[in-house]
Amino acid sequence: MRTQAAGPRGESEDPFDLTRFLTAQEGSYTAALSELGAVRKTGHWMWFVFPQVVGLGYSPMAELYAIRSLAEARAYLTHGVLGARLREVSRALLSHRGLSALQVLGSPDDLKLRSSMTLFATLDVADGEFAQVLERYYGGSPDPLTEGIMRSWPAEVELAANGTYSVQHPDDTHAVDDMWESADVAKRFAERPPDHRLVALMKGDGAYAHVRQAWAPGPRPKVLDVGCAGGRNTVWLAANGADVLAFDASSAMVAETKARLAEVVGLTEAERRVRKGYLHDLSAYPTGEFDLVVALGALQNAQSDSEWQQALAETARVLRPGGLALVANFAPDSAPAGTPLTRVPGSQDVWAGFESPNRRMTLPSVDRLDAHFGQHGLLPVLPTERVRVDTPRGHRVTLNALYLRTVAPR
Repeated sequence: MRTQAAGPRGESEDPFDLTRFLTAQEGSYTAALSELGAVRKTGHWMWFVFPQVVGLGYSPMAELYAIRSLAEARAYLTHGVLGARLREVSRALLSHRGLSALQVLGSPDDLKLRSSMTLFATLDVADGEFAQVLERYYGGSPDPLTEGIMRSWPAEVELAANGTYSVQHPDDTHAVDDMWESADVAKRFAERPPDHRLVALMKGDGAYAHVRQAWAPGPRPKVLDVGCAGGRNTVWLAANGADVLAFDASSAMVAETKARLAEVVGLTEAERRVRKGYLHDLSAYPTGEFDLVVALGALQNAQSDSEWQQALAETARVLRPGGLALVANFAPDSAPAGTPLTRVPGSQDVWAGFESPNRRMTLPSVDRLDAHFGQHGLLPVLPTERVRVDTPRGHRVTLNALYLRTVAPR
């Protein structure tokens, strides 16, 4: 719990409890700086040396050191000790060339760095250390998950030096696509029928008959719906006896899923089962917890190769041995607007241009998709198939896969 120190007139001298960072860094900062310089990270100091926005993690450490507003981030950056240290560790990162953030920090700390730099670059000068770190390690691309959370923060009004007032909001720096936060879009997703492969798997129909028999999840399968959208699959699963949990990065999608699920399991259970979350951080869910992970059109939203690998590692972790992952992912030869996609420079499987010029998605080919899952102990149960669907101006290619967790999760 945060504490505040009262000033002489009763007001708080530390309204954001920045002391918690000073306390945490007291025994760790020197080691962190040394590890960054030597490219040999062994300590667990990312949360309080490179702070991130609230909502990107649910562990006690993530909650304790989360930044909850632009005002708190600004107070951190202008703090005489904390701000100077943040710039110092950022410069330490900039001293390295030819290395990736994954090589310097490991996973998932490379993702945490991107989030932290996105937050503080918003408040810093255009060519400051934080923007340089984003350029050096992430091709200048900020973290969209961080941007999405910052977009929900209230605008701040500041008194400028000339006596005029200006309004600052994260949206002013980076435009974010509002489609996924539209209640109408969430309803349209919710009104779609459940995925036909999911239905066939759960019922043991057709090609899924022998899979269902070997899978043997019991009378009440435990299922995690990753990127639940409006809840079309979550609600169907619950109505058909599954013990299903779900999350989505969109507040509108989460709200729609909760409302519809409440009609099946009640409001209290719907609140417990559905939450806002991100595909690369499943820390809210225990290891080996689920019989089935449903990831239909979700994992492809990873914004970098490292984020993709972390999402796959987390998917594998929460599955029990013998558990299944039902996956749908667009392929790189999709051209929904009639124009071929372009690979993001420096990446292996991140492509831009899917329906909008700046939209990034991770889109491996069939062979690479199977290989990537295989690296995490997930092997195809059925041959991964390509499905091409024409669009008004081009086409989409979807890769449909079903993977089996072959080894015990780590």
